[in-house]
Amino acid sequence: MRTTRHVLSLALVCCAVVLVHTTAAASQSSSDTSTLPCAPANLQKGYSQDVKFPKSDRKVKVYDTDYDETHKHDPICLSKQNGDAIFWVSGSGKNFKLKVYPQDDASNCGRHPFKVDPTQDSVDGYYSGPLRPDVPAGCIYNVEFQREGEKPADPHIRVTP
Repeated sequence: MRTTRHVLSLALVCCAVVLVHTTAAASQSSSDTSTLPCAPANLQKGYSQDVKFPKSDRKVKVYDTDYDETHKHDPICLSKQNGDAIFWVSGSGKNFKLKVYPQDDASNCGRHPFKVDPTQDSVDGYYSGPLRPDVPAGCIYNVEFQREGEKPADPHIRVTP
């Protein structure tokens, strides 16, 4: 009888562990797009760093437009809740034109995710400003930098909650 009790206790514990694991996996897979991968900041790549402000969750993402994103890459994520923004700058001081547009033309994301329209001028740096409050989380935008005499670079940005 004692052996049966131990075997049943062990079986009950195993069932509890499997149930907890299954429940956690189900809740993780049913969550929103915030579980999708975001590009990490890396000084050796275009998306080089995050500027984080003291006593704030806000980040300004810094992107060097001289770096060509020619390979498959995760998008740079901008958080609506934290008030994230992005600063595109040419590390070499070369001018570029900026073009931002939704990855999916049929989406309700709008032309771009920012409160202010991105500049159409040729610049060596541009600060995006805050995101529009009505832009849906999960929207992905293509970003192109056209430098004189060079092919356009194509990083992506994604809006997260």
